Amino acid sequence: MKKLLIVAFILFATSVMASPFLVSDPASGVTLYKITGPGWTPSACSIEPDGSLKADVALAPVGTTQLTVVACNEDPV
Repeated sequence: MKKLLIVAFILFATSVMASPFLVSDPASGVTLYKITGPGWTPSACSIEPDGSLKADVALAPVGTTQLTVVACNEDPV
């Protein structure tokens, strides 16, 4: 019983680190998403075939609490 508790403690005490992702539901007609944030260079993200967005935002500066996402149906100038 003691070994079982030790194993359970180790399994539940392990933390997992992952990059933050920004995701959206599918949207028809969207060809480009533009993501901006304070202190972060604007970046354009490609979209999935169904029009959804999955962007890795791990490169956003530490402390960034707000990102703005704009969905476009053509490339903005």
